[in-house]
Amino acid sequence: MIPTLNAATAGAGLPLPEFAALAAKAGFKGIEINAGEIADLIRRTSVDAVREIFASNDLIPAAFGIPFNFRSENEQEYKDGLKAAPEIISAAVAIGCRRCVTWIMPRSEIPFEDNWRFHIERLKPAVALLKEQGVSFGLEFVSPKTMRTGPYDFIWNLDQALDLAEAVGGDGVLLDSFHWFCAGLGTEDIEKLRPEQIVHVHINDAPNLPRDEQMDQIRLLPGEGIIDLEGFLKALKKIGYSGPIAVETFSEELKSHSPEAAAAKAYSALSSVMRKVSME
Repeated sequence: MIPTLNAATAGAGLPLPEFAALAAKAGFKGIEINAGEIADLIRRTSVDAVREIFASNDLIPAAFGIPFNFRSENEQEYKDGLKAAPEIISAAVAIGCRRCVTWIMPRSEIPFEDNWRFHIERLKPAVALLKEQGVSFGLEFVSPKTMRTGPYDFIWNLDQALDLAEAVGGDGVLLDSFHWFCAGLGTEDIEKLRPEQIVHVHINDAPNLPRDEQMDQIRLLPGEGIIDLEGFLKALKKIGYSGPIAVETFSEELKSHSPEAAAAKAYSALSSVMRKVSME
C-alpha cells in the first residue's frame, strides 16, 4: 500500500508544490490532489511541469474528488460544472491520477427513494465522463449515528454504498476506517470485497467513546484510538488491495503543530501501524 497524505491532516490550503514537498519530507509516497488546481497549473505552465512536481518529490497523485458541485440545488450550476468537468478530469489523468471519489451525506430532507433518484440523476453523467477517460470511481459512506440527524436517513453503510456505486456506473467505495468502525463492520466485511471495489482508503482512529457517540469531525491519528486498525489493514492485505492509504484526521491537537510537524507525526503514526502487519 502507498502511504498518502490528505490535506485535512496537514498542509490544508498550501499550493501543490509546497504540499508535495511537505508530504515528501515527512516520508509519504502519495498525496490526494485537487483536480481543478492541477488543471489550472497545466494551463499556466505545462503537463510536464506539473508531472515534475511529483517526480522530483517521488510522489504519486493518489486520488481526486468530483471536480464540481453535483449536490447543488441550482440546476444551471450543476450543468455548468458537468460541462467543465472533462477538461479537469483530463488534467488529472495527464499526471497519472485515475481514482476519483466523493462522500455521501447520511441524512436527508427528502425520503430515501427520492434522494436515491437524485443521486443517480446527478452522479451517473459524472461517472460516465470519468469512465470515458479510464478513471475509477468510488463512494465514501459516512457512518456516525450523530450525523444521521435529518428527518430521513440516507446512505451510511457499506452495502448501501456499493449498491449506489453500481447504480451510477461506479466501481465501489472509498473505505474509511472511522466509518467502517462507526458502521459496526468487521474484517469479514472487507474480506468479501474484491480489491478493485476499493477505489481508495482513508485511515484514522476514534477516541475512547461508544460507537454511537462518535463525532465525524473528531478523529485521531492511526494507533491513538480504539479502532482495530491491525485487523482493518490485514483484511485489506488479504484481499490484495495495494493502492493508496491516506491519513485523514480531524484533530485540534494536530492543528496546534506546524504543517511540517503534523505531517511528520502523521507519517510516523501510519508507519507504526503498517509495520505491525508487515505492510511497509
